[in-house]
Amino acid sequence: MNEYLEMFQKITSSTEDLIDDQYHSVNSNEIKQTATELQEAVWPCIEEIRSFATSLKDSMEECFSVLEKAVKDWHNKTKVSMIPQHQIWNQVAIVSRIFFEINFLAGQDKSSLINSSKRVWIEKIEALKIKYDLDEKSKQKKILRSGKINFSNEIYALLFHSSKEIESDLMMSVTRISDEISDRNLRTIEELLNELNEDGRNSIEDEFNDLVENVRHVRNKITNRYDIRLVDDFRPTIEDWKSRISDVYANDIVELNNQVLDAIEEKIELVFDKKYSFAKESLERIVRFYNDLLERQVRYQKETIAQRQAEKAWIEHQQQDLENLKVKLTALEQLTANSRTDFKKNNKSTTDDSQLRRPNPPDPFMVEKAQPFTD
Repeated sequence: MNEYLEMFQKITSSTEDLIDDQYHSVNSNEIKQTATELQEAVWPCIEEIRSFATSLKDSMEECFSVLEKAVKDWHNKTKVSMIPQHQIWNQVAIVSRIFFEINFLAGQDKSSLINSSKRVWIEKIEALKIKYDLDEKSKQKKILRSGKINFSNEIYALLFHSSKEIESDLMMSVTRISDEISDRNLRTIEELLNELNEDGRNSIEDEFNDLVENVRHVRNKITNRYDIRLVDDFRPTIEDWKSRISDVYANDIVELNNQVLDAIEEKIELVFDKKYSFAKESLERIVRFYNDLLERQVRYQKETIAQRQAEKAWIEHQQQDLENLKVKLTALEQLTANSRTDFKKNNKSTTDDSQLRRPNPPDPFMVEKAQPFTD
């Protein structure tokens, strides 16, 4: 790239000399106008070189980052290989136990919430049936057209309040599970760190921070509120009751009741399974971290000193090559910046002070016997 800059600088220097009347053989107004226009046209080319050098330097920062991480990984190899394996295996056993306990806890809470939610709904719908004389002791088997609107609105209210109660109970249950997972997972990770010496802690610091961040992220996903919305699910049925010409019969209410019970179970199962999948993902990630740590230990312990030194030499060689290139690009930036400064100076009004004029350079365009142009 430097040779390109030198070529453009050479053209710029020549145009400056011509405009400054340094070439007596080339001094017509037309050729001076050409030199001025050429000088202006050359500058974007020089600016393009400067822009390229700057852009390339910026892009190279990622290369430096990769090699910096390689240096850190190289130093960590010795530290990781020295971590006592029994400490890692102890943590794997603890996380596995948490996995089974949380699985049992989630299943228990899900069944309990489904049963309690169904029971509450049945109690409410039975109370409503008694209010409208539709219970088993009553001889009435339908709601007359005059009472359909009020009955339908009360069904709406039951569905709405039931949804809110289930949402609240769900939130309490999944939050308890989430807290249990988060607290125990964080304690597990911190216990391992506390058992390690400073070198051991430093060697897995980045992975540790990622795990902690993941545990917190999963906790947020688990505790996000979930809308049950039973009203939306059964609005078409209730609106059909309100608009139909005929009465609403007891069998219609029994059918709706069964559908609501099924919906309650499906929605609770859906929420628990979705939330539990997040918890399972977090636990599996921790286990993968420990397994990876053990696998790395085995590999690192098999490496020889010669292998380690060869890796270090290769990394340092790449760093040096990049540093050399960066120095050249910085110099190129400075050269183009200087060219820009000179360009601005030469585009200012010229001075009449003859002492500031440069000495005449050799005129490379002078010929002893000039020949006229012929067509």
